[in-house]
Amino acid sequence: MYSWGPALRVIKGVTTTTIRNRFHKLQDKHGSYIYQLQSAYQRMWNAVGKTPLLPEDPKHKRGEFDIHHHLRFFRKNIDKAVLFVPQSQPPPLPLLSSSRSIVADKRL
Repeated sequence: MYSWGPALRVIKGVTTTTIRNRFHKLQDKHGSYIYQLQSAYQRMWNAVGKTPLLPEDPKHKRGEFDIHHHLRFFRKNIDKAVLFVPQSQPPPLPLLSSSRSIVADKRL
């Protein structure tokens, strides 16, 4: 089950139902790509989450974080084109070449 609150903060002027329905349509059509995006974000978070690069304010409740910063960071540092190619194994985290130094000492 997903929490749609953060999505409502990014996609203005739509209802939860609209976002949920659109997500399910995309998931039906591009399910493995969406899974790869989720997996890549989780691996990125495990590597650099709760650091100055990708902070989390402990005073905020679940879902109340700077989602705009997280999305900008994710878009800047993940090569999404690599994720779209079907793979039998989860691919290594597809960092853009300019962001490889971000996680230099952390294995993803």
